[in-house]
Amino acid sequence: MVSKVNRLSFRIVIWILPIAWAFHEMEEWNIISWYQRHFVNPPEMTFLSVLTLLACSSLVGFLWTFIASLFRNSKITAGVLLLFFILVAFMNAIQHISWTVMFFAYSPGVLSSVFLVIPLVIYVTWRVLKKIAVEMVYHHSLFINSAKNN
Repeated sequence: MVSKVNRLSFRIVIWILPIAWAFHEMEEWNIISWYQRHFVNPPEMTFLSVLTLLACSSLVGFLWTFIASLFRNSKITAGVLLLFFILVAFMNAIQHISWTVMFFAYSPGVLSSVFLVIPLVIYVTWRVLKKIAVEMVYHHSLFINSAKNN
């Protein structure tokens, strides 16, 4: 199974991140009662405002990925893509784990953080770094070979 995923094009693999992010946001549907139990004076929220925020956040993940996919250069695509998914999604996932440890209670979003967001952001980042490393080794070997021939 893993080898099949590794053979997928990078341009296809990037779409697992907004899907994972959307699942993560769906897991947070009941966050109001959790906030009220664990924080003093939480901000005023309605169920509709939370659902709207979660839907918009999911949409931003898909739009960000779409914009990143428009770049022809895969390094630029990766840089733009990972900017959002490391700074926002990955760090939010860490926040959910921290809350679970701090409050010694389930934090809405922690399961998708542990089983989807963190592993998939790491996987896509690994794919990017592996590709860059292979390209660097290839270019250096070409440079060394051309230097030997001159």
